[in-house]
Amino acid sequence: MTQRLVQTAPLNAQVLTLPEAKAHLRVTTTTEDALIEALIVAATDYLHGSKGILGTAFLPSAWRLIMSEAPVGDIDLPMTPVASVTDIRYRDTAGGEQVFSAANIAAT
Repeated sequence: MTQRLVQTAPLNAQVLTLPEAKAHLRVTTTTEDALIEALIVAATDYLHGSKGILGTAFLPSAWRLIMSEAPVGDIDLPMTPVASVTDIRYRDTAGGEQVFSAANIAAT
């Protein structure tokens, strides 16, 4: 069975704010604000989530796990930490949507 994670919503938080970055860089003008904000976003994208080099979510985010076939037994979630699971749905062999039991969820 193959599976992949898809981020379903943009991040609502930043790992570093513009004022924090400017203080660290000792930048006091607004001339470079757009560049610094773009670098914060680029660094976050590089590190965060299933495609980031850390392979983990370090900011609250929403994800969808897509599997190639219906689960049998436990579903191991490929990325931690997990704060909550809304639901698990899959398509059965007849194409109908089914809801998987939340009792079978385990983080790896």
